[in-house]
Amino acid sequence: PAVVDEVSQPLPRLLEQLLSPDDRAAVERAAVVCRRRYPRLNGEGDVTGSVAHAITYLHRDGYFGRDHGPLLKKITDAMARDWRGPPLTVRCVEHHVYTEGGGLILEDHRDIGSSLSLSVLLSDEYAGGA
Repeated sequence: PAVVDEVSQPLPRLLEQLLSPDDRAAVERAAVVCRRRYPRLNGEGDVTGSVAHAITYLHRDGYFGRDHGPLLKKITDAMARDWRGPPLTVRCVEHHVYTEGGGLILEDHRDIGSSLSLSVLLSDEYAGGA
């Protein structure tokens, strides 16, 4: 098998039960606050290409780090647990909502400028997907 340099290409990891129900509820509340406080205009920052996929940016104005610091630390500590690269900082925090037919449909989308990316499933009712 090929050898992978995990500093430049970290392998995917599954962090089961990372967030408690209270943590997940806090993220959902943060998304509501940010949708109200920082409305997106004219598809600004839309990388979805789909009306069935909505993004809310929780990092605007330092909001998530300031108002949910312990939760952000919990998430970033879990991300960095096996990281052997340079120190990490948070570039962005996004809340994605997919409805039927939704998903990231841009084939070559990459998180440019990110060393690591983490996706956290907030829903207990998830079924399907690829």
